[in-house]
Amino acid sequence: MKKIFNEKNFAIFIIVSMVAFPLLEIIGMFFGKKFFLQEEFLSLVGIIGIILTVLGIIYRFIRKDEKRFVLSDIFIITSIIFCIISIVFSRLPAFSLRGIKGYSETPLQVLGYFTLFFSGTCVLSEKYRKWILNTFLVLGIIEAIVAFMQNFSMWPVTSVYDPSWHTKDHLAFGLTQHCNFFAPIAIIFTALFSMKFIYGKSKKEQFICLFGAIVSCLSTFFTYTRIGWVGIFAVLFGIILLETLIYFVKKDKESFKQKAANTLVIAISFIICFLVVGNISGQIKKDVEQSKKEITSNNVENFGTGRGFIWKSGITALKKYPFTGVGFDFYNYSYLVANGKFHNQNKGHNEYLHTFVTQGIFSGINYLLFASYCCFFALKKILKGDSEFAKSNITKFFLIALFAYFVQALFNSSVTNVAVYKWILMGLVLPRVEQDNLQEYLDSIKNFSKKDIRFGKKK
Repeated sequence: MKKIFNEKNFAIFIIVSMVAFPLLEIIGMFFGKKFFLQEEFLSLVGIIGIILTVLGIIYRFIRKDEKRFVLSDIFIITSIIFCIISIVFSRLPAFSLRGIKGYSETPLQVLGYFTLFFSGTCVLSEKYRKWILNTFLVLGIIEAIVAFMQNFSMWPVTSVYDPSWHTKDHLAFGLTQHCNFFAPIAIIFTALFSMKFIYGKSKKEQFICLFGAIVSCLSTFFTYTRIGWVGIFAVLFGIILLETLIYFVKKDKESFKQKAANTLVIAISFIICFLVVGNISGQIKKDVEQSKKEITSNNVENFGTGRGFIWKSGITALKKYPFTGVGFDFYNYSYLVANGKFHNQNKGHNEYLHTFVTQGIFSGINYLLFASYCCFFALKKILKGDSEFAKSNITKFFLIALFAYFVQALFNSSVTNVAVYKWILMGLVLPRVEQDNLQEYLDSIKNFSKKDIRFGKKK
């Protein structure tokens, strides 16, 4: 069993999964295939996860070393329970199980997410975490090159979603299906390159990483989405907040000054990228005017390029089905509840609201707590600095990338070929051996349940 359950195999499994999605996308986009074999691959990962779980349970009972049951296990178990409940009580269970080809996240795909998350929690070695980080960075450069070619009309094919719009406005969609899909993954790459520049140990390394941060930032802005603005701001805010907290705890002025100077370089670079891309394309003026109209408009449904309508419909449906939601990944039904009409949009354009509406308030709260736990756990460890994981710069890199993703998710949707990276990052900031072992509490509950219940003293 140890030949299967080891850090190296988990790291390789994660890297193969990371590379598979853009590789399959390259093949599929030239044939006009939406999410070519990507959903099937993620479902296969989910099946592997089921097999690994069964083997893990068997291994757990036969091995004699320390058993671990951690808080992230509870979040995964409760997530699965809420998914099952939302499928059972779905307005259309068959839809929740099958979904819409190329846009839905089926139960098997979600199990794929959980499998990659669990794999991430099993990778603690700095060596293997560097493997994964370097895979992110290589993919970031490749995706940025593709985005540049798309922006300058040099890419041979257009997006399978909204093709005329992407072609007309030169929207970058990288090796995903849509500019809205590409924005969050470009934000992740930008965050990782930025942090590696700030913590660079040599001028050569810093130069390469600054270049990577700039091209990744440009590729984000080439999506011409306001989600890109939000994500880049989140990267800068996250870095400033993290470094400020580290300074207040460790009081290292020299280190803080160096990191602050590097952060300033990143901030100036991003502002220049924003102004150059925004002014040349006219996107700044366009988006500012659009934002003004949305803010001053009395019609909340127009907010966020129609997101107001989507959110309002979802909230209305949630009020009617608060505990089970309308059905697992079945956001479409909320429009029928709210307006009595079908609307061809199955995503909530807010990951958190989407979970609330489709799976109910308990599942929504569970996901919010899960996301918060990922960030606060890693932050607490970094500030405490009581282990190699806590002292590792890579932990900081992954935390900022995950934080930026979570912020942009307030206005964006979870899709197959992007969400996998989020779940991998979530696992990487929550190593199992770093979390408190809850096994002793489980053993106490088991022992207590075996005792006879006495309601009074014997006479």
